[in-house]
Amino acid sequence: MVGVKNGKAVAIQGDPNNHNAGLLCLKGSMLIPVLNSRERVTQPMLRRQKGGRLEPVSWDEALDLMARKFRASIDTYGPNSVAWYGSGQCLTEETYVANKIFKGGFGTNNVDGNPRLCMASAVGGYLTSFGKDEPMGTYADIDHASCFFIIGSNTSEAHPVLFRRIARRKQMEPGVKIIVADPRRTNTSRIADLHIAFRPGTDLALMNGMAWVILHEELDNPRFYNKYAIFKTSDGKDATFDDYRAFLEDYTPDKVAKLCNIPEQQVWEAGRLFAESPATMSLWCMGINQRIRGVWANNLIHNLHLITGQICRPGATSFSLTGQPNACGGVRDTGSLSHLLPAGRVVANKAHRNQMEAFWGIPQDSMSPNVGYHTIALFEALGKADVKAIIICETNPAHTLPNLNKVHKAMSNPDTFITVIEAFPDAVTLEYADLILRTAGDGRGFTTCLSASASALRYRLKSIVKPGKKISGALLVGVAFILLFVSFGQISLAYEAGTGESAIYRGMVHEVSLRQVRRDENGRFRKELECRDEGALTDYLTSLPLLEIVDGGDDFYGQTGEQIVLLYDAPEDILSVILWDDYIKVVPFWENRAYYYHVSGGLDWGKLDQLLEETA
Repeated sequence: MVGVKNGKAVAIQGDPNNHNAGLLCLKGSMLIPVLNSRERVTQPMLRRQKGGRLEPVSWDEALDLMARKFRASIDTYGPNSVAWYGSGQCLTEETYVANKIFKGGFGTNNVDGNPRLCMASAVGGYLTSFGKDEPMGTYADIDHASCFFIIGSNTSEAHPVLFRRIARRKQMEPGVKIIVADPRRTNTSRIADLHIAFRPGTDLALMNGMAWVILHEELDNPRFYNKYAIFKTSDGKDATFDDYRAFLEDYTPDKVAKLCNIPEQQVWEAGRLFAESPATMSLWCMGINQRIRGVWANNLIHNLHLITGQICRPGATSFSLTGQPNACGGVRDTGSLSHLLPAGRVVANKAHRNQMEAFWGIPQDSMSPNVGYHTIALFEALGKADVKAIIICETNPAHTLPNLNKVHKAMSNPDTFITVIEAFPDAVTLEYADLILRTAGDGRGFTTCLSASASALRYRLKSIVKPGKKISGALLVGVAFILLFVSFGQISLAYEAGTGESAIYRGMVHEVSLRQVRRDENGRFRKELECRDEGALTDYLTSLPLLEIVDGGDDFYGQTGEQIVLLYDAPEDILSVILWDDYIKVVPFWENRAYYYHVSGGLDWGKLDQLLEETA
């Protein structure tokens, strides 16, 4: 939140209703002097010839010139002669619009961004492990995890707000365990119950060793992985669990300890803590991602969760930390990479292209089926003038890309037109810009990034539902009346949400994959249930009249007693529905916020007992 006086930003504080609970990191707290800096680019600047001087121009002249350059390039050389290069610094909305314009309007998939480099391994890990580039966990899992496995991340310095949340969780629940795998002793490792200072480059061996311990001590969860997982070799060939077990025989704790230069007992302890925890959350960042075997490292983290069933439950998840504020929600989730389309779709899939064509209202089969240039290939194409016109938005590739001599030469090509959207004039990339456009963040508004936020979710929901179908109910709430609902001394505001059909997103749900009853206070599962009639269960839940508790969120715990936890499979993700006597909690696993609904008539436990029976 920004305080404004006389049209000028004068103060800033965190939003207490955000997942950061009002906390700001150092960068966030220093935004005021950044916004008010006199050094900011304040108007469009044009270089009328390569190597010439920049001169100020009007917005009309700047935009008209850019449009003419792009139009001429497309008409003369085809749509693949133009490109967009964005970043995880951009707003979700602006990246989505750019992606739509280039892929749906211009007809080119030459849309990429710097997350291609910093997050490529995380993307590859999620795709090869789960088939979709998306963490299934949320920030809310931090408040439910009983064990944290932190590797390749000095979270204390790189993600200080999240680290404070982890530390607070540890402080409030001393039984929570923290494993930090890092060759260095850092501020993060200071709160660890187990700090594993492995030899640099041996983390793959460490994680395979942890997996060996888990299998050797029968801490694995065969019921989970036999139902939900398949085994593959690194080259994609089919394998079996026995093949996996045989592979791990090269990673016994004694061998791993020698490779990693750590005490053997640490391998045993790490495996046990990871598997025996009621809910384990793994967190990692660039120490895992930016390396030759980064995808394999990501895969091994996911493997630990899959063989233990530590996944898709509150607090149990493998959760990649992004290096930029909006790399996931803004770039990856909007499909703004050269091989992607929004909401997990891919360019090479004809059905996916047709879905987006219908959603964007453009002719069927009008989108290009050809994957565009990825980051490195894009700048190589710029150097060859195969790309004639490019927009570079809120990133500095002339300073950050590998092999800068090659990049600078490419950007110097006299046969190209380079537009750069940038805030400060000292960015190296501006030396090669033909046209510079200033960013927002001045008196006209405040730029915010929406990674893992509700705004990113709304884009996803729009893309998941049938094109043209309107979403009503909980997501498009019309105020009908106010209910004062008192619980734990809190007064919570509730609005009419319609029925469970909208709250539980009927049409996305197609199978009840897990049914469980658990204790309310400690979250441990007590009994597992079987569903006699999945269709009847869904029909009942979606027919319930509901009232949305709008200020409940993750901090609303107004119910005690027995609860039923239903985990639904959806086409793209997983939806958790938790039932109490008179309200329901809905947790989309790709969202960072839970949704609470008051059931005015109460649940029909007799009907639920008819539909759900206890297993032996």
